[in-house]
Amino acid sequence: MKVYVRVMDPDGALVLDGSDASFKIKGETVLASAEREIDYQGTEVELSVYVAGVDPFVKGVYTVEVYTDKSCLGSAEVSLR
Repeated sequence: MKVYVRVMDPDGALVLDGSDASFKIKGETVLASAEREIDYQGTEVELSVYVAGVDPFVKGVYTVEVYTDKSCLGSAEVSLR
């Protein structure tokens, strides 16, 4: 199973790392900041996904969304100072 991460910068622009990661959700192709293949066996999985290619990150509030091909797993805001 693949996990996709979308990171929006403080201006609302999607942060892209040049990997051309994308996925389909509700029939629409959506770009992703990064993706990672995981071996999900029905139990909680701890993982990290790195978004490269942004230099430098600017101060502000970033929105992070995490998806699989089937649904949104969650979202959060991260404040960089």
